[in-house]
Amino acid sequence: MMKKINMLYERSWILLGAWVLLSPIAQAQNTAEVTEIPSLEEAWQYALKNNPDWEVYQLQQEKALSELKTSRSILFPTISGTFS
Repeated sequence: MMKKINMLYERSWILLGAWVLLSPIAQAQNTAEVTEIPSLEEAWQYALKNNPDWEVYQLQQEKALSELKTSRSILFPTISGTFS
């Protein structure tokens, strides 16, 4: 549940950033021309591609999940044996 909330939080900030970046471009166009505003999905993909912190965030999330699995594995018994 917390992972979904964090993802939505990150997505909302990225969408806000994309809107802030793209809105002046749309306003700077000549008013006589028809301005095509990208779809929400295109804006989202553009924001992800051009956000250098996104890859760092993803790697930190993978590292945290890996550490969580490792720490939980201590709680379970281990089985070992030999065969001769």
